[in-house]
Amino acid sequence: MLDAYATVFRLFVPIVEEMRERELFELEKKLIARYKSFRSLKPKPIRIVDNVDFAARVKGRYIEVSKQFLDTNPPLKEVENTLKHELIHCLYPNYGHSIEFYNLAKRLKVADHYTLKQMLFNEVNKSTLEGRIGYRIVGGEEHYYIRKKPSWKGLKDFCEDRCIPFGEALKTLREIYGLTRKELASKLKAKVSTIKRIEEDKLNETLYENEKILRKIFWAIVSKKR
Repeated sequence: MLDAYATVFRLFVPIVEEMRERELFELEKKLIARYKSFRSLKPKPIRIVDNVDFAARVKGRYIEVSKQFLDTNPPLKEVENTLKHELIHCLYPNYGHSIEFYNLAKRLKVADHYTLKQMLFNEVNKSTLEGRIGYRIVGGEEHYYIRKKPSWKGLKDFCEDRCIPFGEALKTLREIYGLTRKELASKLKAKVSTIKRIEEDKLNETLYENEKILRKIFWAIVSKKR
């Protein structure tokens, strides 16, 4: 008898998951219709996954939602904010929690202001890699501010504070801007092998030997001219 119950349970669980996925997909469509900022988006299928590391995330053509998060029976508002968070990522793919994300998330009240500021100022994202996040020490405390334009000094300070290799930061920034190594090399009139060597430099040897080339790569990436 227990085996029979176990069999029924195993068959029932996928049906329940599918129902939850459909409900979440309908909620996603309602959010896209509700907010003008999302009107250009095409709804992504919802996939419920076993994962305790996140509430939801965008992965390929899906929005994945944690089964463990749903099992806590979060209020509808929390579920909506979780989906809004991911829809903003769909608007700004690969940007991370950038200034663009921060401004829209703040307007749509996705999270409290403190949480949004912490994500913007402290994480690796488009804005921190553009060097647009700076800080001053006032009265022994850090006070953050946002620069209007990209700054090599800002990126340098961020990488040094977080112990991030400059080549790795520039590689991530290049990918955010959708540039291939070949395209970047063409803009710099350099060899692709040179870009590859710099991006794979984990010891920051290039910084100590020739900071000028790192600065040129940075400006070539953030320049709007292609």
